[in-house]
Amino acid sequence: MFYRYEAVNKNTGEFEGIFSFFNPSERRYFNRFLREPKWYEKNPDVESRCWFTKEGYDKYHHIIDEIIESHNQWPSTRLEVRLLTKETLENVVCKGKVQCIEVTT
Repeated sequence: MFYRYEAVNKNTGEFEGIFSFFNPSERRYFNRFLREPKWYEKNPDVESRCWFTKEGYDKYHHIIDEIIESHNQWPSTRLEVRLLTKETLENVVCKGKVQCIEVTT
């Protein structure tokens, strides 16, 4: 099973990966536990989605939930969040123990 958090971009109404909504201090906090996959350094312009594996979700979901909860304390930073799940991924370009990257184009 694979898991992906998304939140609504208030400007477009579209769902996007949750990490784009974290402020710099929240990203630094989360990066203490899990770094951004190196694949993104070499492929910054490739349309993709990052998913947690079951092991990654079990290990890190409480940290993401904590950050979401801190956002939702204030109306101006409230996030409308959804958690997507998939049994399998297509076009996987990077598969790790806790994260996988799926190319979407």
